[in-house]
Amino acid sequence: GNQRNPSSTIIIMVAEDHGVAERREDVLDVAFELSQVLDTGLDRETLSILIALCENGVNPEALALVVKELKRESQDFRAQEYVS
Repeated sequence: GNQRNPSSTIIIMVAEDHGVAERREDVLDVAFELSQVLDTGLDRETLSILIALCENGVNPEALALVVKELKRESQDFRAQEYVS
């Protein structure tokens, strides 16, 4: 007597996924605001990727070092282009 039909199960799964998506968007909103305040230079898409990497087990400190190094190399590259 307490079984759901398949379509109601799908509706519940979609509703749960929507709730997760909303929470993820809220987290991204807050993280993006913080990154703006801290003047990180990260756009929303990049920040979203970095958060996803951390959620999937990438060490946040190691990731921060990689991002800093990439920014430094990008600035060096731009400086070389400007001189050339």
